[in-house]
Amino acid sequence: MSQPFKPKPDWIRNTGLVSVGYWEPLYFLKYRGGQSTEVEAEYERAHSDDSLDALAAAGINLVWIHYFKGFGLEFEAEEMERAAEYIQRAHARGIKVAAYVTLGSLTPETLLPEEPEAQNWFQVNQDGLPPTCQTTFQCFRVRPCYNAEGYMRYLERVCGAALDAAADMIHFDNLGYNAEPDTCHCPVCVAAFREMLREKYGPHGEETRAAGQARFGHNGFTHLRPPLYNRWNQAVNQRRITVPHQQEWVRFKVRTLTRALERLSSHIQRRNPDCAVEANLFKPFGENTAWLHGIDYAEQLPHLDYAFSEEPHKPGLINAQGAAISRARTFKTARAFDVAIQVYHQDDNERSLELSLAENLAFNPKGLGHFGTPLSGYWAPGQAQRAESEALPRLTKAYVEFYRRHREELLLRTRSLATVGVYRDSASLAWNSVETHLSQLNVEQTLLERNVPFDLLYPNHLADLPRYKAVVLANAECLDDETVARLKAYVEAGGGLLATEQSGAFDGWRRKRPRSALAELFGPEFPGGARQEYGRGRAAYLPRLEHKARPETSPDVWYIFNSYWAPVGNDQELLDALRYAAGGGVPLERPRAEREAAGRGRAHAFRRDGRARPEPGPGGAADSTGGLRPLRGTSAGGPAACAPARLRPAAFRVRPSPRARSVYTGRSAAVCTLQDPVSSGVWAPRATFQVESSRLCFSRARVILISALALSS
Repeated sequence: MSQPFKPKPDWIRNTGLVSVGYWEPLYFLKYRGGQSTEVEAEYERAHSDDSLDALAAAGINLVWIHYFKGFGLEFEAEEMERAAEYIQRAHARGIKVAAYVTLGSLTPETLLPEEPEAQNWFQVNQDGLPPTCQTTFQCFRVRPCYNAEGYMRYLERVCGAALDAAADMIHFDNLGYNAEPDTCHCPVCVAAFREMLREKYGPHGEETRAAGQARFGHNGFTHLRPPLYNRWNQAVNQRRITVPHQQEWVRFKVRTLTRALERLSSHIQRRNPDCAVEANLFKPFGENTAWLHGIDYAEQLPHLDYAFSEEPHKPGLINAQGAAISRARTFKTARAFDVAIQVYHQDDNERSLELSLAENLAFNPKGLGHFGTPLSGYWAPGQAQRAESEALPRLTKAYVEFYRRHREELLLRTRSLATVGVYRDSASLAWNSVETHLSQLNVEQTLLERNVPFDLLYPNHLADLPRYKAVVLANAECLDDETVARLKAYVEAGGGLLATEQSGAFDGWRRKRPRSALAELFGPEFPGGARQEYGRGRAAYLPRLEHKARPETSPDVWYIFNSYWAPVGNDQELLDALRYAAGGGVPLERPRAEREAAGRGRAHAFRRDGRARPEPGPGGAADSTGGLRPLRGTSAGGPAACAPARLRPAAFRVRPSPRARSVYTGRSAAVCTLQDPVSSGVWAPRATFQVESSRLCFSRARVILISALALSS
């Protein structure tokens, strides 16, 4: 199992970040090409005092600044000094600064003259060539070898220099491997791979010898090499990774990347515990990230304080199946590891921008996100008037101002009240790039769109299973013996388990079991649809999921694109089985004390025109005006805040518009879409809000963000 989570600096927990960034140094902008003819003048403006003053006035409290782009410490020294000076000026205005450090890119033509040893730091693929970054044809950027000791020591020097410059955060970019077969086969990696296999499966001990015989049929790894591919065996065509040699190579890449990140994170923490560590780690959900990139969130996220995502699954898109696309899984995964996350908000129309911002509020209370460069918005020098005259800047400002006012009392200290956990098994998702991902995504999509609050769970969270009334295994094929034992103990102690399809059919090496390892939980009707009480708990099994779209052939699909996402056709059967496993109480049941506290909370729906649409509940009648007004003080005796006019506590339930195309449910914190910065529709109690559920409804004409807020006792 993975190591404990990294201790977080207090300011990360308590700040609530709103960020912009200028992470490309001028020499990179020129070498990359495509720059403006005014690039030098723009560069000066981005670094000016006027820019910093405008950022501070706009409420931007974090700026990424270029620091190390892989060109060499001597070559980049002047711009590194400029960054250090920028950090001091930003600090004087109360702005924190993240130093950008590439962790996956080197430029040989500038690095080698000052560091000849760097010739041994470059990755070497199976053809003996250096892999380059798989990004917008920047072929001059060579991938470094994470097993090269000289390179890792060099990066420690880079991080040390950033710490000396008083950076508040170090942001690592370009993390990960290229897809096979463009990974590192250098002598250092080959030797390290052989050594890893000897440690696990060599002849030196009775256990390792037996494991090697069971795994490979031998214990000799002296001449073994990483997997090789050719025109008849193309990696892009491989949907299932069943060969032990390949599986261990995937684990080696994950281990190598994890050790590199852990080493640098620990180095930073030892030097300055208040300096946060961030990485651009997230890939699109639906990708087999372990196989393609050596990225396993269960292994790498525990070493971070903050993460960044450039995934394309932005809210507002309704695919051909009628499903609402979202970044909910990214937000839920980050929160599962106590990691704050930044996503881009750079949309070209008002509706999609508001959806992006509202989604961030619903799922990501620790930060509002990332808004481009210091020159790209109303926070640019001399551009403040755009927030009054242009729709997109006006909307952005409304959300930024709202977040600044309410993040502390409503967002930063929220926690999930979900009673359902959806387990993402690392081996099942690594050894099958299609079927397991399709089931995982569409079970999650079903729960999102049917308003069932849930947390995402990873192997790190197996000890936390008793927190949940029910745990879902969505086609988790490859469960190892330890995971099976923990799941059985959880059910026997009173938990609920819902498993689908091939869950438990294979072991952790994807060897077919004669019978599912979970079969005894489901009773004599298994492998048909089965339900059974087991110990003090309950288990349910669903033998099939009806996917509305299914990729059939290879190589047409190399990951599950969001065009395949949709609630399963037998969603009611799935929800009934989940309700049985949980013993009722889905989507959410809370202890009596929490229910009584929730009676003092409020739930509101907001249309895009800003009008509340309450539905009468058992406690009273709906407000007929639906108007919003500022409120001084609250019925709970809290501080001044904004609230819907004349809405009585515990008087309303919320119902989404019947015109809404799709709905998805948030994990922890939601507030509202905004009519303006004043009429926000959110009220502040004297205690911390906890959020029962939050829903985003998409329609052609409106966006509704629903908040179900429970006041903690």
